[in-house]
Amino acid sequence: LYAYAAKVLLNFGDWPQGEVAWLVIWFSVFSYLVFVLSYELRSEAWVHRIRSWLPALLLPQLGMLFYAIGLRINQYDWTINRYLVVAFGVWLAAVSVYYVWKRSQAVLVVIPASLFVAMVIIAVGPWSMFAVAERAQTERLERLYTNNEVFSEEQEGEVYSIVHYLCEYHGCQAVYQVPQVARLLGEQYTYAWEITEALEVSPYYDGVAIPGRSNYRFFEYDSYNVAGYTTLDMFDSYLLDQSIYYSEEEQMLMIDGVGVDINSRIYTALEEMEGGQLPPIEFQFAGVSYRMYITNIMDDDGYYESVSGVIIY
Repeated sequence: LYAYAAKVLLNFGDWPQGEVAWLVIWFSVFSYLVFVLSYELRSEAWVHRIRSWLPALLLPQLGMLFYAIGLRINQYDWTINRYLVVAFGVWLAAVSVYYVWKRSQAVLVVIPASLFVAMVIIAVGPWSMFAVAERAQTERLERLYTNNEVFSEEQEGEVYSIVHYLCEYHGCQAVYQVPQVARLLGEQYTYAWEITEALEVSPYYDGVAIPGRSNYRFFEYDSYNVAGYTTLDMFDSYLLDQSIYYSEEEQMLMIDGVGVDINSRIYTALEEMEGGQLPPIEFQFAGVSYRMYITNIMDDDGYYESVSGVIIY
């Protein structure tokens, strides 16, 4: 990890995105596991030396952790994950300083006891990870609508990301805390895709090919041909509690818990589409005929994510 840190510092202008903090966290977790599990062997000279230096060796890495997560918070504000990274870093710094200061007088129970106290503190109250993250993202959304009459593509992408984050972690009702958004939406929507469609915002990736997210496509349909069908449902990769959804992990359309492989049909439809219009995908399963209209899809050479749309049967 120190070798990687040296490489990062030598290329300071090209700071890695989202890698440093998690490397430091996993390195720290592993280091303190070694510290705890070697307790019974502490009388051995070489074990004693390792245990004496280990907490001190972690402290410089925390500087990288706080700098890395600080960049993300400055760019995109607080989320639950970023809050947890900062909370873990503060706890780790406190524990490491304690073991450096006390050395041989330090007791092992400090680790679980202080971790328990930290978990209680961050879980409840207005300073909790849930309250802070929700407040930060709703305020960020409000600033976007207050400071801009017309959104750029990048600002649209910010609104899109905030809405999806709030719906996934705090419930879509959090979006309605922003007065401008509540007025624009009017009615109450349940899902993030409904809200982003109503707000007419789309994701934005600044032209960067993100692994697994290299080709995000949107399709619009003037109407859905429901002739011969009786039921129309929405489906989405994020709505895992629905009877029909696309599973990114299984790479299958899930119908009542059973996977249906339609990837070859999706691939063919994407290859054959004309004028930016994706043809509906038709198939049969368990004696039922289905027609699927895909409105959103992330296509990475045949690996599909964020698949959503309308399915009739």
